Amino acid sequence: MKPFTTLVLCAGVVAALPAALYLADWAYASGQAPMSRNLTLADWLHEMRRFEQLESDRAVINSSTVEKVKIIADLIAGRLSLCGAADALRQECENKPPHLREQELRPSGQSIEEYFVRLAFLRADVELTDDPRRDVVLTRLRAELRDYLYAQATAQP
Repeated sequence: MKPFTTLVLCAGVVAALPAALYLADWAYASGQAPMSRNLTLADWLHEMRRFEQLESDRAVINSSTVEKVKIIADLIAGRLSLCGAADALRQECENKPPHLREQELRPSGQSIEEYFVRLAFLRADVELTDDPRRDVVLTRLRAELRDYLYAQATAQP
């Protein structure tokens, strides 16, 4: 039930965000209330194209969110290894248009692979809050993380 709740909340925020940004930008740009602004036909066409782009972006973000929830659910259920989940998260990130990709906040010296392995671990940790399987799953994931980090340390010259 928790992944579904998370998905519904994210979808609701993402669905309302484009409209809120659209109206706020419109209002602040004109200094007037959004509906009292006099727009030319060219302005209307531009705004319609912009709205269509926002709707398209929303659809991409929604499908990406659903896919990430599935990846983490598969990781928790044991259908994916930690490295497999990291690869899937990375692929999901790289499949999005550049302007919709999350900013990678990784420390200097950390590889992109390690970043996504740690990200998968942290997302699973958060998802397992109040889950009775938490201790068992996190023990398995910690072992996988330790093995991954050991392999990376021994592989580097």
